[in-house]
Parts: sequence; structure tokens; C-alpha cells
Amino acid sequence: MANYLSSIAFERQQVSTDNVQADVSKPLILIADDDATVRELTKVALTPFGFTVAEATDGQEAIDAFSRLAPDLLLCDVMMPRLDGFSVCTEIRKQPNGEHIPIVILTSLEDMESIEKAYAAGATEFIVKPVNWLLLPRRIRYILRASRAFQDLKSSEERYALAARGANDGLWDWDLTNNKIHFSPRWKSMLGYGEDAVGDDPEEWLARVHGADAPRLRAEIAEHVAAQSPNLECEYRMLHNDGRYVWMASRALALCDSSGRSYRMTGSQTDISTRKHAETQLRFNALHDPLTGLPNRLLFLDRLTHCLERAERHEEYQCAVLFLDLDNFKVINDSLGHILGDQLLVDVGQRLSTVLRTGDTLSRLGGDEFTVLFEDIEDFSDVSRLVERIQEHLAEPIKLNGHEVVITASIGIAVSSTGYQRPEDMLRDADLAMYQAKSTGRARYEMFDSQMHSRMLNVLETESELRTALDRDEFRLHYQPIHAVKTGEILGFEALLRWQHPTRGLLSPGDFLQIAKHSRLIVPIGRYVLREACQQMSEWKKQWPNSEHFISVNISSQELLQPNFVQIITDLLNDTGLEPSNLQLEIMETSLLKNKAQALEIIRELRACGVQLCICDFGTESSFFGYIRQCPFDMVKIDRSLMENMTSDPHLQEIIKALFELTHNLGVQAIAEVGDKVSDLDHLKRLSCEFAQGYLMSRPSSAEATTHLLQSQYQNPDSEVMNSRENTDATYQRFVSG
Repeated sequence: MANYLSSIAFERQQVSTDNVQADVSKPLILIADDDATVRELTKVALTPFGFTVAEATDGQEAIDAFSRLAPDLLLCDVMMPRLDGFSVCTEIRKQPNGEHIPIVILTSLEDMESIEKAYAAGATEFIVKPVNWLLLPRRIRYILRASRAFQDLKSSEERYALAARGANDGLWDWDLTNNKIHFSPRWKSMLGYGEDAVGDDPEEWLARVHGADAPRLRAEIAEHVAAQSPNLECEYRMLHNDGRYVWMASRALALCDSSGRSYRMTGSQTDISTRKHAETQLRFNALHDPLTGLPNRLLFLDRLTHCLERAERHEEYQCAVLFLDLDNFKVINDSLGHILGDQLLVDVGQRLSTVLRTGDTLSRLGGDEFTVLFEDIEDFSDVSRLVERIQEHLAEPIKLNGHEVVITASIGIAVSSTGYQRPEDMLRDADLAMYQAKSTGRARYEMFDSQMHSRMLNVLETESELRTALDRDEFRLHYQPIHAVKTGEILGFEALLRWQHPTRGLLSPGDFLQIAKHSRLIVPIGRYVLREACQQMSEWKKQWPNSEHFISVNISSQELLQPNFVQIITDLLNDTGLEPSNLQLEIMETSLLKNKAQALEIIRELRACGVQLCICDFGTESSFFGYIRQCPFDMVKIDRSLMENMTSDPHLQEIIKALFELTHNLGVQAIAEVGDKVSDLDHLKRLSCEFAQGYLMSRPSSAEATTHLLQSQYQNPDSEVMNSRENTDATYQRFVSG
């Protein structure tokens, strides 16, 4: 506190509730708090900005000071001796001059119940402790300015209402002595009745009031008739002649005789349905997603809070939170447009709603993220069955303006049995589990466990380090030769990414590539790989101008589907001076599934530029025959998962044989990814496979080591040496020699 006080240079003003000088230019602020430090800090914060501050040490003193000083605004703590802040607020609102004075509640309670209680007691605003004292003067001025504007508007509205009342309001006059009431024609027509359709019995009015509102209206009428309230102001619903309920507001004043007994009460009735509907819509909008109409994060967390409180009271009660993220939604949204993307989200929300029980809560948090609050579960099998139903419903194709889209979701699950105290923590853990599901294959679900949080922290740490790895020049490229099967000649190289981590050493892509893809870092990293690979191949071409080697670079789907990807490639070739035929782009079959039409168009443009194209992981997808027929690919790379079991599986041998025959018939060359079995090479030779790549022949090595390898080949053109490892040379020599 001393540091804060010393930072504000001004002459302290001692103001108490006993000596406050009236100054219309200085708004008077009454601070009611039993904490002397808070009161002192309030004076320190407000006095330099033209406010006069008075103090009250408890609730009752605050009420007394308010009556005596008539402050412009009351700052009132919630927890105080004698009377709490809610009671102070209620009592002040009953005073003739306290109806419209701004009352700001100071509270350290952040739960919705306390905030609602403050507003119900008549609070204008609330400020959560600890108070930002530097912003407090601006906050107070804003509240005062808004209050004055409201009063000016209210006065204007009252003047207008007085002028319009005769035409728009229904009037009534109640003879309390004889218990007869007269309703004006306008009063009757507001409810859809003619002149003779309503009698003079008060029940003609009261019996039509909604059952939930009638007791309150009757009680307020009785209170006013008994002179316990200055006037009658009440809002309620009434049954219209057409069967619907309309909102009405009545204002009335009772007349008393010399003995103080009320004998007559006259009032008006106004239709406030439009305002009430607007208020209802505002409340709905505050708690619901505007696109789907589903509960939003605020309402979801509120309901989850109640479930966790119930779980704490009843040991047998459990609930689960499901966190859903749609797979590849951004690709769909970017391809079809945001209008159809929004339509897809609405359709997904409707499908999910049909799966849930009546008591469960489905929420849209934003974007393509949905959450489910699954209540009163007995065991995990209930949750797994729900997840299966969700995936089944989502798997059905969705038609969007002539487009048929199939959507899947990655789902994370957190169960209350873990012992959550805060709803935010349970939602966070479900989110972490969803991230784990997405990173391990998508279209699946993961259950949160205690180790997952630490694993996710490691992922986040790796992601953070990846963001700086490019700036720190920590990435390296290694090059693995691609051999001609019959001669052993090196025909090209595949550029393979490595990360020279400052503490973990040299990392392979398996340690970080999935994280890069999910964090959208794969695009700048891929750009680095392309540039480095092209630059290196360009240097080799300058060193050996007659070589026909090519450099092969893997391209992710995120890179391929960039709108300007073809321009990026052509610019890169121009910058490095590399011929298009010396660059081969390896594209995974799964990349073509992301957005088939766009991917095929980009591939055709690349081929027109003269760049070589290769499908990698060929044969692992059911659609590979269609792609090789439609696309102008130069090569296909047979996936290692097919090759490594070839010698022991005759059926697989037939499949691989068919793949080679297919590629040969279409004029496409094949590269086989092989393991460390010499027998695999023997099979490839018999199957007339053109190229092979793998550790058996050559391991990936640095640019310097690869340069030495090329020097050795060009200095000894008849040599079969493809790698510095003697055992590899010997193995390959045996294969080539047959």
C-alpha cells in the first residue's frame, strides 16, 4: 500500500461523514467498507480526479450516511458488520431519494449467484476485488455519466408517456369500498375484448393474470391499499382473448380518507410485451450461440458447476464432459465458403442433439468445437456407447448446396470421478484428451488420464520451441539416395528433415512433425525444406553440370492446398536457378483426399511447370488407382509397409506385382521403400522395379557427406559405391551382381 500511495502525488484530503463540504463540481462518493485499507485506497485513487470521498465503516452507518449526505454514488462492500452489502442496497432503494442513485457492489465473490443477488437487490454495477485502483476513477466517471444519461432519458420518456397515455394505455378505476372496478374500452381492447365482454368485478382482471404472477400482483395491491407502499408498480402476464399471454405493466395510486383508509385506487395498464420479448432475447443471446442456438460456454460451465456440486454431495453420482473438434473443418470451410461452413455447423449441432438424452447439455464453444455434458452415468461403457452413436450420426454424408461432405470428429473425455472442483479444469482436461485423439489419428476418442496433462505440457513446450527453431537455424536436411535397382546408380535424393535440438540432440521428424502439422507450423517449415533442398541441388548441379539427379521433397496437404503454392514453387526455382525437372514433389495419397478437386488442379499446374510429381505411400489407400489415372504423376513410391512383409506373404507379393504392372502400363515409374532384407531387393529385381530407396542401400546423411558421395561417384564413374558403410556396399554389390 505504501508503494501505491507514494506513486500518486497529491495532497491528501481527510473526509469523514461528519464534515463534507458540498461542492457541485465534485461528485460525492460514499465508500462503505469495514476494511480501513480499502477506504483509504479509495480516497487515494479518487480524490486527485475531482471526487469527494466520504466513509462508512459498516452497513448501518452507510444507510445513515446516505440519508444525511445524499451522495452521487455509493461504493459498498458485500461483507460488512451489522448489515451486508445486499441489505444496504435493498434499504437504500426503499428511500425516496435512493431509487436511482448508482450503487456499485465491491465483492471478491465471482460466482454467478452472488452477482445475480447483487442485481436483485438493486445494484447498478459490481467491481470484483482486488480493485484496479488506477482504473477506478474512470470506471466511476463512466457509471456516473451513464446514470445521468439514464435519468435524462427517463425524464424524457416520462414526459412522452404522459402525452401518449390517453391513447395507448388502458385505464381502470377501482371502488374499494364497493369492490367494483371500471375498465376503459382501451383496457379491454388490449386483451382482445369488446366493450360489453368484461364486467366490473376485480376478478375480471385478477383471474386473467398468469398463475405464476397472480400471487405477487395481489400481494402488491394489498400492500399499497394498506398504505405500506407509496404507489403500485407491477409487471405481469395476462391471458389474451386469443389464448396467448401478453405482458402488462400497471401503475396505480390509492386515495385515502381522513382516517387513512384507502377507498379508491386508479391506475393504468400498458402492454410491455415487445420490451419483455426483447429482454428475453437478450438473456437468451447472452447464454447461447447465435449460429446454432445451442448453449454457449457460459451456460455450459454454469450447468457443469451444478453437476460437480452434486457429485461432491453424492458419491455415486458421476458426469462426463465430451469435447468434440471436427476434423479438417478448416479445409471444408475454406473450400466451400463460410456460408456453407456455417450451415455445416448447424447441421452437426442438430445431429448431435438427436443423440443426447433430454437432461444432457450440448454446447458450441465457438468455431468447430462442441461440448457435451453427459449426466448421471453409471460407468464408462455408457460414455463409450454415446461416443459411438455420435460418430455414427456424424459419418452420414451431409449435402451442402450440391456438395456431399463427410465429417468426422476427434473427441476428448473427462469424467467427474477424478474429483474436479472447478468446471474450467474438467473442460480443460477434456480439451487435452481431444487434442491427444486428434494427434493420434483423428475420428477417434481419448479418455483423459493423469499422465496426459504432463504429455500435453511436453507437446506445448515442443510447439513453443518449434516456433523459434527456424529463427535459430536449428533445422537440418539429410539426403537419402534413390537407386536404380538394376545398376545401383544414384538417380536422385530425398530431402529428409532433422531438428538439431539444443538439448535433445538430433531429432527425426517422428519426434516433432505431427506437432508442427497441428500447430500450422508445417507451412513455414515446409517452405524452409523446399528452399534448402533446391539450393543444395542447385549447388550440386553447378558442381556436376552433366548430372541428371533430382531432389525429392515431401509436401504436406497444408502446403499443397495453399492458394499460391504453384507460384511459390516457380518463384523458388527462379531464385535458386534449379531446373523444374530436377525437383520432384512427393505428395501423400491422403493429401489428395483433403480436397480432391483443388488438389488435382494444383497438381496439373505443377506438372505443366515441368516439376516431377510422385505419389508416396502408394497402395495404402483404396483410391490410389483413381489418382494415378487422373493425375500426371511421374513416379509412385510403394510404401514400406507393403514391402517389408513381401517375402513371407505370397498374397502380398501378388498385390505388389499388380501395382508394378499397373504403373508400367500407365508409363509411370516406381520407387520401392525397402527395409534391411536382401531378399526384398531380389524380389524387386524380378518384378522389374526401376528404383529403390532404403537403409539397406544408403542411409540419409548430411549435405557434406552426400557431396563426398557424389564426388566419389564422379571421380570413379564405374564404381558401384553408393554409401560409405562397407557392409551396405557389400550387400548392394551382391544384389547388383545377381
